[in-house]
Amino acid sequence: PGVLGHALAPWRAVQLSFAAVMLGAAILLLTLAEPARRETGGASGGDVRAALKELWSYRRLMLPLLVGMMTIGMADAAASIWAVPVLTRVFHLQPADFGAWMSVVFLFSGIAGTALGGLLADFGQRIVGHGGILLGTLIGAALSVPAALFPLMPGVASFAVMFTLLLTAGAIASIASTAAIAVLVPNELRGITVSIFTSAALLMSFGVAPSLVSLGAQAMGLGADIGVPLAIVGVATSVTGLLAFAAAMRIARSQAAARAA
Repeated sequence: PGVLGHALAPWRAVQLSFAAVMLGAAILLLTLAEPARRETGGASGGDVRAALKELWSYRRLMLPLLVGMMTIGMADAAASIWAVPVLTRVFHLQPADFGAWMSVVFLFSGIAGTALGGLLADFGQRIVGHGGILLGTLIGAALSVPAALFPLMPGVASFAVMFTLLLTAGAIASIASTAAIAVLVPNELRGITVSIFTSAALLMSFGVAPSLVSLGAQAMGLGADIGVPLAIVGVATSVTGLLAFAAAMRIARSQAAARAA
């Protein structure tokens, strides 16, 4: 009772407002039409098996790129889910104390990270040359390593700054890696590649990363104190992502050099 009436709670109103906007966007998707196909690769448009077989031939490049996307996503997801418990358990804040600025952090990091990721991918492609489109992934992953220490910050202000940096860096790496797929993968394989990569990244990010933090806290005997386990998971996954993206960039450059020879 009262869900749609005057007793509607603010958080319910926000959820319904966003749902209405997303419904409108979903309806607009019905107006889209698939353009005429002009693929030149070996896989036909509707043959999934052939597409997967051709995609497997790109495994030297795709596997490290996939690992990078998954691990950077894990760092972001763990941070997003456990940031509130850290603020309440470590800094003894209430949601009313940080709700406003945290919403700004999520909004800013998404917009800034997306813009910077695209710009860095374009800059790397034009200036660095072969494999340079992965420059944004390296920068994003490198920034994520120190930023993942945000739960160990001594104050709320430094916590907020590092948390913002981590989410922004993750968005940079995500957009840059997606741009890399668009450039480095043949046209007929892009759709299935993005689908596989996105599904795997979401599974590892929201299905595995948060559990690693809680399991780490239990293994270390810390109970509800998840600051250290969260930092360990964030740094470990960020370093892994940095190494994976570096390997992908090296492979992309070597493959381009081999084709030019």
